[in-house]
Amino acid sequence: MAFFDYALKTIPESPYIGYGYGIGPRYKMLAEMDLMRISSLHNAWIEVLIGTGFIGLLFILISIIISVKNVFIASLRKNKLQKFNIEYLGVVLSMLIRSLASSGIVLHPGFLGLVTLVVYSYILKKNSNIL
Repeated sequence: MAFFDYALKTIPESPYIGYGYGIGPRYKMLAEMDLMRISSLHNAWIEVLIGTGFIGLLFILISIIISVKNVFIASLRKNKLQKFNIEYLGVVLSMLIRSLASSGIVLHPGFLGLVTLVVYSYILKKNSNIL
C-alpha cells in the first residue's frame, strides 16, 4: 500500500496539468521511489492524475461518458448494430474495471480504440435516423 499512498501524495504537487502523459508517473514517482524496474503504477486512474492532472482526467471521463451515453441510446433501438452496441458497452465496462489494477485504458494502444469508439458514438448520434 505504500506504493499507492506515495502515488496519491504526488498528485497535489501538480494537480491540474500533471507531470507529462505517459512518462510523468514513471519519472516522477517511480524514480523517486527507486522503482524504475516497474513499467507502470498498475492503476490507470492514478496514472492519469499524475501524468495529465485533473484536466487530463476530465477529458478522459467526458469522452467515456459521452461515448457510453450515445452507444447506450443507440443500443435501445432495434437495428443492425444493436448487438455491436451492447458488446461495446460490455467492453467499456470491463476496461473501466480492469483499469483499477492496470494501465490498460489510457496508456495502452487500446486507448486509441476508445477514442475511435467515441467518434463512432458521435456518428451514431448524428445519423441516428439512418439505421
